[in-house]
Amino acid sequence: MVKLTERSVEELIVFMLGTTLFVGLVLIAMMRYSAGEPGIAFADAIGAILTLALLAFVYLTRRVKLASTLISIGTVLGVMAIVLLNGSEEIYFLYPAFIAGFFPLTPNLALIVGVTAVAILTPILFAQMDIFALLKFVFSILGCILFAYTFSVIRERQRSQLLGLATKDALTGAGNRRALLEKMDEMILTTREPKHRSRCS
Repeated sequence: MVKLTERSVEELIVFMLGTTLFVGLVLIAMMRYSAGEPGIAFADAIGAILTLALLAFVYLTRRVKLASTLISIGTVLGVMAIVLLNGSEEIYFLYPAFIAGFFPLTPNLALIVGVTAVAILTPILFAQMDIFALLKFVFSILGCILFAYTFSVIRERQRSQLLGLATKDALTGAGNRRALLEKMDEMILTTREPKHRSRCS
C-alpha cells in the first residue's frame, strides 16, 4: 500500500477536497436533522457516503481522473439540489463549490460545469429573488468563475513550461533522466492495474 506522503499532487488534491466535502456533508446532515429536516439530512448523508467511497477508490487504485470529476460535479449538483430545496438563501455555497472544481478538473470542463449550473439556476431563482439581487448574484458568480478559469489556465501553462524545463534537455529537446524515471513509474502503474482488476473479478 502506497503511503499518503508518496502520493501525487493530484491525489492529494482529491483527498483534500473529498475530505473537506465529507466532513461538511456530515456536519450539515446533523444540523439539518436537528432542525427537523430529515429528508435533506438523508440526502446529505448519502452524499457523504458516496464521497467516502470515492476517496477509498482513489486510495486503493490511485485512479484520480474519474474520482476527481465525480467529486467536483457531484459537489456542484449537490449544492444546486440544496438551493432548489431550501431556496435562494443557500446560493452562497455555490462560490466555494465552483472554485474547488478548478483544482481537479481541466479549466474548460470546470468552466462548462459552472456556467451550465448558473444558467439552470437563474430562471429558477428569478421567482424567489428580487431582480436586482438576482443580477448581483449572477454577475458576481460569473465573475468568480471567469477569474478562477483565468487563474487555472495560467497555472496550467506555467506547469507545462516548468515540466518541459525539468524533463527536457535545453539543447536537444530530448527527455532527460527525470523524464525516463517518470515514464517508468507510469508504465509500472499501468502494468499493476490489470492485476488489481483480476483479483477483484
